Amino acid sequence: EKAHVLSHAFVRRALETHLGGLQSEISHLYYAQMRLHKATNDSEALVEKNGAHPEVTPKVQDPPAPWLTA
Repeated sequence: EKAHVLSHAFVRRALETHLGGLQSEISHLYYAQMRLHKATNDSEALVEKNGAHPEVTPKVQDPPAPWLTA
């Protein structure tokens, strides 16, 4: 789950910032190929799964990485 959250944060950051020559590739991968839609759906499914089974959720949460939080 942590890896999924980190990859989702990377996708969001990549789409929010202009990465110079990579902007067209990022747009193609995440907009044209519907990967942004897939990442969003996967995140929603993860939230629903954890909400349905609270006993699976770890008791101690890792602190957020400062470079990933606003």
